[in-house]
Amino acid sequence: ADGLTLLSGGADGCVMLWDASRNKIGDLMTAPLHLKSATIGPGPAPAIRALDCMPGSDIFAVGTDQCDVWEVGAAPEVILKGHSADLYALCWHPAKPGVFVSAAESGRVFVWDAEGTSLMRHGR
Repeated sequence: ADGLTLLSGGADGCVMLWDASRNKIGDLMTAPLHLKSATIGPGPAPAIRALDCMPGSDIFAVGTDQCDVWEVGAAPEVILKGHSADLYALCWHPAKPGVFVSAAESGRVFVWDAEGTSLMRHGR
């Protein structure tokens, strides 16, 4: 959200923060943040399919192939489950902090309240 950092996520479950201030992509700012380290139980790390940063914040959310949404701030955690198919899009509301939309392969779109961890509305 600082205009100088690029976030990327991949099938390995890692979120990477890149320094874009030097007009050169490739300078990793921090160690990769691996969602597996935050999961409980066996199995592979969830593949990241969508991510977005909350406007004016260092908090970002990721959608995974395990149909869940993670809020990543001080400690990554699953905050919402509701989709029945892989998530492919996620976007924070530009004017309402804590509200974001997610969309899945199923064609369903959900509007979420991240602060209350609740579903506000859904549809196709």
